Amino acid sequence: MKKKLTDAQSILETLVPYPNAETDDVRRFIAEGVRTLVGASGVELDEDGNLIVRLGPEPSPNVRPFYVCTYAQDFGPGKQKDPYKSRIVDGTEHGQDGDCLWGRGNCEHRGALAAALAAFNQMAGTKPKKFKLKRPLLFMVLTTGESGHHRVIDRAMKNGNMTMGDGVIARGTGNRVCLGNKGSLHAHIEIHGQSYHPSNPKKALNAIDGAEETLRRLKEFAAANPVDDLDLGDSALVPIEIYSRPPGPIIPDQCVIELSGRLLPGQDPEDLIARMRETLQIPGGFRTEVILDRSHYPAKVEPEAPLAQAAKEAVRDAGGDTEPLYMHASLDAGYFCHEGRTGISLGPGAPELAHSPHDMVSINELEDGARIYLSLFQRMTSE
Repeated sequence: MKKKLTDAQSILETLVPYPNAETDDVRRFIAEGVRTLVGASGVELDEDGNLIVRLGPEPSPNVRPFYVCTYAQDFGPGKQKDPYKSRIVDGTEHGQDGDCLWGRGNCEHRGALAAALAAFNQMAGTKPKKFKLKRPLLFMVLTTGESGHHRVIDRAMKNGNMTMGDGVIARGTGNRVCLGNKGSLHAHIEIHGQSYHPSNPKKALNAIDGAEETLRRLKEFAAANPVDDLDLGDSALVPIEIYSRPPGPIIPDQCVIELSGRLLPGQDPEDLIARMRETLQIPGGFRTEVILDRSHYPAKVEPEAPLAQAAKEAVRDAGGDTEPLYMHASLDAGYFCHEGRTGISLGPGAPELAHSPHDMVSINELEDGARIYLSLFQRMTSE
């Protein structure tokens, strides 16, 4: 196997020039970029553009696969200069370990993808006499990353008729094992009234008045349902935008409140929305609808879980920080936890540099990440 396919830095340098914020660019990033760097046969691109490739035996109810989920979408370039031009920079002033590879998404998803792919390719090139996989190892590159929902992975799993198993989400955690992250929900509340000319407001049912009462009840609902977690902090339910329609010099018959939430273990987005629908039905002729647009389930894994222990040992063997990490970002780890399996996040890249003008990943951290992934993959497929 060509060394380039097992070298995380070479893989990442090849991927940096591909923009991957918009849908068409994401598909191209996978099909023309990542696919050419997979050192295993049987690579599939499903109808949504996700890449899926397997090593080892066929999955079965008694032989569950281990999943490596990587992301192909990052935020746009923002204020970063030359975001898609790969170059080596000194990251010391930004708290990084010496030489870093510059590029959009390198600290969040791309660096972890490159390290995980390098490790996967090394697994693919290992002679069976040296290491034989007893469990399937499935590598996925999903057309998501910043979507705020599980729809992509859920559709990929169901369309591929794949057996559920444990999984690691490859993303920047500073090579620390992330044992938990908050879930999320994005919803909007529609308050319907009756419009009329402002010259005679008594004939109208002003949707803005309904929105005012809705906001009051929303605050009461959030205050009456507090949830906190020792490691993850507090839950949140926050209105982030409000607007009325129709526009123009008329009393509006509709007001829309955009809502963002962060969820903790034990909170289910569908259940939360159902209870909000009951609470936010206001009197006086108004009609209120609460629509869930997208969501992530929260994730939390016990440190004693086999996957958590295997990841900790892999990090320890690489000389890394074994103190677990908990994140506020919402990820697909919650999907595995919701399905009754174990999901963690792990990979090279500094979370604090995500979306900043100084997006980069430490080359030392990138190489350590590939070694950690290889150790983890071997541990999780050896029995």
